[in-house]
Amino acid sequence: MSTETASAPAHDSHGHGHDVVMPDATPVNVKYVAMVGIISVALFGVGAAWALKIQAATEKAMNPTGPAPIPAALHNEENGIVDYVPFELNKWKENDAEVAREKLTSYAWVDKKAGVVRVPIERAMELVIAEQDKAEKAPAPAAPQGNDKKDEKKDTKKPEPKKAEPKSKGGK
Repeated sequence: MSTETASAPAHDSHGHGHDVVMPDATPVNVKYVAMVGIISVALFGVGAAWALKIQAATEKAMNPTGPAPIPAALHNEENGIVDYVPFELNKWKENDAEVAREKLTSYAWVDKKAGVVRVPIERAMELVIAEQDKAEKAPAPAAPQGNDKKDEKKDTKKPEPKKAEPKSKGGK
């Protein structure tokens, strides 16, 4: 093998040229490269045909009666259209508020068997206030008499019976 020097100017970072020594290049066998390319494409084609055959056999095994018929609705113009209503135009929130307002201002049965009735909020507030006023005006319940040991120690004396008042002599 012989080495020849080629005088191709190469430049270093300072801009000075130097001679580059290149070894002999081995010639490329074009026939060999072409043959490898053709064989590769042929193998790819055989593999693709084999894959299609496997896919067809699998499809037939999975659906022996053939493909399912295409539904008539598939060709409908409105298929895939989303019924979008912008929030500004949507009235559902106002409808919910109206239903809630109706519940707060009307009478209705909640549980007819149990006798539970829904009353308007204004009337319910009046009833609660009246009930509280009635509870405030009522006398306080008497303290319970019973097994309280503290009460027993305090009340050791028996209450004296009331003395009978003398009847007046001057009357009947």
